[in-house]
Amino acid sequence: MDKQTLFLFTKKFPFGHQETYLFNELPYLVKVFEKVVLIPYDEFEYLPEHNRIKEEGNLEILRVNKLHPKLSVAQKISREKTIMRVMLFEFFKGRESRNHFKYRKRNLSQLRHSYSNAISIKEFISHGSRKNILLYNYWLHGGVIISGMLNELMNSKYPVVSRAHAYDVYHKDWYKLYPSSQYLFLGFETWKVYHTDKVYPISTHALEHFRRLFPDLKEKFVVSRLGVREQGPLKVLANTDVVTVVSCSNIDENKRIYRIPEILSLLNRKVKWVHFGKGKEQDIEKVQQQIEKYHLSESCLLKGFTPNSEVINFYQSNTVDLFMNLSQIEGIPVSLMEAASFGIPMLATETVGNPEIVDGENGFLVGVDFDAKTIADQLNIYFNDQQTVLKKREASYRTFNKKYNASINYPDFINNIKHVAHVAN
Repeated sequence: MDKQTLFLFTKKFPFGHQETYLFNELPYLVKVFEKVVLIPYDEFEYLPEHNRIKEEGNLEILRVNKLHPKLSVAQKISREKTIMRVMLFEFFKGRESRNHFKYRKRNLSQLRHSYSNAISIKEFISHGSRKNILLYNYWLHGGVIISGMLNELMNSKYPVVSRAHAYDVYHKDWYKLYPSSQYLFLGFETWKVYHTDKVYPISTHALEHFRRLFPDLKEKFVVSRLGVREQGPLKVLANTDVVTVVSCSNIDENKRIYRIPEILSLLNRKVKWVHFGKGKEQDIEKVQQQIEKYHLSESCLLKGFTPNSEVINFYQSNTVDLFMNLSQIEGIPVSLMEAASFGIPMLATETVGNPEIVDGENGFLVGVDFDAKTIADQLNIYFNDQQTVLKKREASYRTFNKKYNASINYPDFINNIKHVAHVAN
């Protein structure tokens, strides 16, 4: 078999601040594939200072939105025919036929943009000697549409694989899982599944969700968990009366960071709370108001946006006693995986994928509609029992090593997608 080129479709990575978890996976991809071409299909500015990686060796960034050609009349006709086929497919086979008509203006705009991206990628391919190409989508989202259109334009069948995380899994059902959210329509769900050779949800919960939706395609879905780096021996507990609590996420209504101060105020020992993550001004203000309400101003530090390397350095330099995640809905947060890699006990809500990483052995799984005093009572008992503290720390590290170790998960995933490519070719 010819050496393989991997086209990795992202939303914005390596630009901006999102998709940081790709930093854990990318070294494994670069090591195995002859060429890795990053395609941030939802990025339009490409500011150099926002680029978080170096283009060197076998790693290249295709700034696809800067390459849109002017289409000929024939190409425009072909584009509209392709768009009509996609729309009709979704209208007759999809779950949200009405919404595809209701949001048709937005949908048509997305499909036309995707078609232009596909033409740009076709031109990129034609100027090289690449034949053995694997199209890997980090999200079951717009990149899959581009991949399908590219295959049609090339009159070929490049294998297409995709991960699926949270909103790209549950979008139509998101509001049911998270009632206080705003319903957001994400189009072409069925078309994307049908035009992907394998879909890799990151949780068992997501796998079961897909298999319920697409029972005739259930073999197409395979769990492939994300992973984080191994951090070495567990940090020795310090003998201190101060409990260090960490949270790491955006600050918004879903993450409910504003609920943490009430819990901490009910603990019967001194607390140091550090939060990594940014948010809108009104959401940050809501957290600060709760901090002041419970007289915790001297105990809390809101760090704002923090590069992942600095978060990891904090874990390496400090003994963290508890990691908290109070979200109303989650896939499986990478922040929990990172906490587990340091043997930090975790407290999380029992929503969607969280129970796959947090349990009674390595931490505390609490109801989505939790009571702050009940949690605090549990923690007060826990922190007074050093033997249980040690057991939970050891269990947290075991969870990481068993389920979320990057050195295991990513080579397994790469072998799997290479096999898909081999079968397709």
